[in-house]
Amino acid sequence: MVNQPLVSVIMPFYNGHTHIAESVTSVLAQTYKNFELVIVNDGSHTPTPQEILSNLDCSKITFIDHGINKGLAAARNTAFAQANGEFIVPLDCDDRIAPTFIEETAQVLSSDSQVDAVYTQVQIFGDLNLTWIPEATMTNLMAGLPIPSTTLFRRHIFDLVGGFNTRIRYVPDCDFWLRVLSKDGKLRRIEKLLYHYRKHANSLSELGKFTEVVVLAEANKQLYFDNLTAVLAAGEHKYYELKAEYAKLETGYRQLDEGYKDLLRRYDETVAQLQKRSIRHQLGKLTQFTGNLNK
Repeated sequence: MVNQPLVSVIMPFYNGHTHIAESVTSVLAQTYKNFELVIVNDGSHTPTPQEILSNLDCSKITFIDHGINKGLAAARNTAFAQANGEFIVPLDCDDRIAPTFIEETAQVLSSDSQVDAVYTQVQIFGDLNLTWIPEATMTNLMAGLPIPSTTLFRRHIFDLVGGFNTRIRYVPDCDFWLRVLSKDGKLRRIEKLLYHYRKHANSLSELGKFTEVVVLAEANKQLYFDNLTAVLAAGEHKYYELKAEYAKLETGYRQLDEGYKDLLRRYDETVAQLQKRSIRHQLGKLTQFTGNLNK
């Protein structure tokens, strides 16, 4: 792209010492070079992000220290206030983006003024390994079907909805994009696996998944009231999809269990046959031995 717009990657950091170097390295490896990275230390224990990343080229990185833990939404808002980019992309400190993520998503926004944000297919890794193809619709979000937090968007989108809601601890991304879509924001998906989302038990999305829809409904009561029928239908559809997936998994498990039991039976049969052959062989040798003694 000629005259590449500046892209700001905003990264909250809260005790993510294990994976932040991997995450930052994925940003520094981008084929799109006109970017900055803003890291907000949200009251973490030492060592600091600066200390962890001291062996990397930090010339494009701005470090901010909250001093105390204020939460994911507040850290994102702080990072945005310091960001200079025309395009913004949040990235958690334990996730990764593919080398062409910024190049390909920024190309969409640069070439189509009608699109406000761009997301991609997702490779989930860590505790689970699978492909996730999210669909960004308001109804899906309201029914608990999220879109990736790592989505590149135009700067004005943040101002349009007033940033991330600091009253929401676990699902500020869902609330943010729900409000964007409710204001007719246009999102487009790239059909490539360009975002790598780490799934582990301590992630915020895991901690908040049981209360996600309730929290969103409380924060957007009128929106839920106006779209209640569609939300219930989407929730019901999600339920039956999960039920069908569970049935497939259950069938697969039963087949696997039966196959394992059949393997054990064959093993026992084989051992028994070998033992019989060994006994016959030993009897044969004994018969030959006693025959020789009688000569």
